[in-house]
Amino acid sequence: MTMEDQRTKDSDSHPSTKLPKPSREIHPKMEQLQQELTSHPDVESKIHHVNVFMEKALAQEGSPDFRAFWDARSMGLELFKESVAPAVRSILWDKFTALSLEARRLKEILDEQSSFAVEQIEMAISSLETEIVKMPGLLNHSHEFLLPEILALRLHLETYENAQWELNLLNAYASRINAFRKELIKTEMRIRYKNKFFQRLSTAGDHVFPRRKELIKTVSELFSVDIEKFYQAHFAKEDLDQPPFALRDQIKTLQNVAKALTLNAESFNTTRLLLSKCWDQLKACDMKRKAAFAEQRERYKVNAEPIRLKIGAFSEQFAQGMNLQEAHRQLDTLMAEMRATELGREEIQFLRDELNQVREQVQVKARAHEEERKKIDEERENLKQAAVQDLRHQIEDLVGRSSILSADDLMVERDALLNSIAAAPLQKGEKLELEKSLRPLRDAIAEKKEEALLALPADDREALEQLQQLHKQRVERRQQVRLTYDQLRKQASQSGLDITEAISLNRQVKEEKERLDKAIEQVRDIEAKIHEIEAKL
Repeated sequence: MTMEDQRTKDSDSHPSTKLPKPSREIHPKMEQLQQELTSHPDVESKIHHVNVFMEKALAQEGSPDFRAFWDARSMGLELFKESVAPAVRSILWDKFTALSLEARRLKEILDEQSSFAVEQIEMAISSLETEIVKMPGLLNHSHEFLLPEILALRLHLETYENAQWELNLLNAYASRINAFRKELIKTEMRIRYKNKFFQRLSTAGDHVFPRRKELIKTVSELFSVDIEKFYQAHFAKEDLDQPPFALRDQIKTLQNVAKALTLNAESFNTTRLLLSKCWDQLKACDMKRKAAFAEQRERYKVNAEPIRLKIGAFSEQFAQGMNLQEAHRQLDTLMAEMRATELGREEIQFLRDELNQVREQVQVKARAHEEERKKIDEERENLKQAAVQDLRHQIEDLVGRSSILSADDLMVERDALLNSIAAAPLQKGEKLELEKSLRPLRDAIAEKKEEALLALPADDREALEQLQQLHKQRVERRQQVRLTYDQLRKQASQSGLDITEAISLNRQVKEEKERLDKAIEQVRDIEAKIHEIEAKL
């Protein structure tokens, strides 16, 4: 049985409760209300149900459903024409009239709100229309749009900046127009007011959306071309023409530029996919680079292992005993081997730490040897100073006793001191200083010899003077012969002489050599005789 058959059956069984048929299109809620009323057996419960429905229509969330309310009210008035108990009728009628008054009061409030909303929207749209008329002048007072310097966009950089500068202003107006349209749809007001406002917004949009669409198209086409060129220039080939980190920064910058520019959906999706493809290629390159780096790291570890073992062996040998010179030589060898071996930064740092530990052991031993050497040098210096002090005392003592000693004794002790000075472990300057302290003895010895010479008999003194004069002459003659001999030797040593000249010079050299030997012997004889006479002093 259909719902219509059931409704007809109910009407036949209760002829006094026929429902009125609305003259206009039935509201969906009214159909539901009519179906619900068919389940009520008497008029009182139906009127009560209509009152509840009307109350819910007024109390629903948001704006009251006045259409459903007034349709239900018309249905309720028809029901009140039926026969109802007076007591119940009075209660139901009071509720019915109270709801009607509440509905009219709400309608007045909503009408006032609608009038206020119409006024506010009127003001807002008027302000928007005024600003759109002044839009060319407002563009010069807005913030310029600047993009980062990037090689891929250098050809159209100024076009992007100027177009997006204007688009930012147009986007703001487009956003306001769309917001007004949404607000109009939600605001309750008369349809003719809404149509009027929509028409004004459409007129305002004619000044914004065509120009905005044109600029978006221009920017989108240029950006798509530039991104395609960027891809072809750097990623179309198998090998990258720039370091990955540089390309990665460019891709990030281009992605940020794509978000900053106002692009159409097709351009945005195309460029995003192309830049993502570039990013994927960089990831693939990074994976290859990481694989090569891992292989290289493994090679570095293999290369570092022999050096590490050599450092360990050297450390053990040094601990068992090794001279410092050999230790430094091996350290230099290990360092040279490290420089000549292909190693990574971590391996170099590790081996250097190992080598520094061993070098520290060598340096500790070297410092100990240095301390020992300094101690020995200090002892040697102390002994030397003691020897110098002792020699000075001996020199002072001999100088003090020079007046009571004979010339021969003075010479003997002086020569002994000179031998001691020569044998002492002193520097040349110190020896010269000590020898300088003995110079006063030379004058004392000369004075004593002169005194002894004056004490000789006249014959011995005269003979000594003659011998000294002869000695002087023979010394001069010896010097002349030596000079002639040296000159002849130089001539004979020169090349380019013929045989006759060479034989003659060799003969002369031989003769002069004999003369020189004879002159030397004569000087020695005179010196012996002078010494013999001086021995008598």
